[in-house]
Amino acid sequence: MKDKPFFTVITVFLNDSSKITETLNSLYSQTCKDYEHIIKDGLSEKKELECLKQNILEQKSILISQPDNGIYGAMNQALQISKGDFIYFLNAGDVLYDQYVLERVKEFIEKKHNYRIFFGDVAFHPTLESTNYPNHITKKFIFRKTVCHQGIFISRSALLEVDGFREKMFLDNNFQAIQSDQESLWKLIFVKGYEAVKISFKIAIHECGGFSTSSKIFVRSWSDRAAILINMFGILKFMIYGFVTFIFAPFKTLILYVLGSPYTRTWKGLVIHFFRASNEIKS
Repeated sequence: MKDKPFFTVITVFLNDSSKITETLNSLYSQTCKDYEHIIKDGLSEKKELECLKQNILEQKSILISQPDNGIYGAMNQALQISKGDFIYFLNAGDVLYDQYVLERVKEFIEKKHNYRIFFGDVAFHPTLESTNYPNHITKKFIFRKTVCHQGIFISRSALLEVDGFREKMFLDNNFQAIQSDQESLWKLIFVKGYEAVKISFKIAIHECGGFSTSSKIFVRSWSDRAAILINMFGILKFMIYGFVTFIFAPFKTLILYVLGSPYTRTWKGLVIHFFRASNEIKS
């Protein structure tokens, strides 16, 4: 392998040993070996860290175990020491779709060498339902949905242009950020003017129930997302692009309630799904 790898695959880890084995196996079995792998551990418990070390014992993964400011702080630490041309995040519980993913992505990017952002569809575990992203990421789209980071490959130099990822919540510096991966993507596309190119095949299988979808922080996530969009595009565009989604959210929730959706059988579930319907958050 040349000194500078094509990919840097970053895995943020914190006491997830029960999920990490399958994730690592999906990476280590890739036919393309032109990558470096950085595992950023946020000071896991001793037994968890030992389990992780056993998983990477015969591999070339780089393990960094030190304090951070949460998920995006860990991502920034790994980004700073990365050497790959393109950055990809694969965390515990998520797996690459098959053993040929990195090989096919590399071939795809090399044919489109003038572009710096690439994204593909992600399947959700356990249903394997696909995200079915459009060919172009537009303002209308991002006001309704997000692009899972498990499907995104971004040039390292481009990510550094926007200083990686914001680590604190936009409206509350006492709480870690929730939507920073999306904010950085939006900045690159709508502020820096980079075009995101759609990859024609699935990239990964994403384990549902990540940090940003936790019911405990869902209102924070929703407000963080809204604040970012307003700051980036202004209140007028926020109202124009977000109005229809917000208005129709209660009707979607009501229909699910009537049909007996398991997500809306309690008042708590109904409120949570209202916010989900408002933003269609998938990551």
